[in-house]
Amino acid sequence: MDRSGGAIFAQQVFGTPVEIGGLAHDPRIIVEPNRTDFRTLLANCAATISQGGYNTVIETLHSGAKAVVVPFSGGKESEQALRAELLARRGLIEMVSEDALTP
Repeated sequence: MDRSGGAIFAQQVFGTPVEIGGLAHDPRIIVEPNRTDFRTLLANCAATISQGGYNTVIETLHSGAKAVVVPFSGGKESEQALRAELLARRGLIEMVSEDALTP
């Protein structure tokens, strides 16, 4: 793991550090692809931003963390978007579509 400006990057997975604009050097931001203590982190975070995979969404809802879900929508994928839309309508998460994101 490369600790660059406080943010944590998973260089082994991505090959190069992930850059997320000015947030990359904010010590309050953590970017990681996977953690064995994910549930503990969720229970203690101010908010989480993730894609809408089944396990991630269930663990996020169970933790009670404020959540922003950006569902994967590549190819013919619709499962994550459907899940996120239903949960957003019920006020359980905030949903942002991939199309709404900018670099």
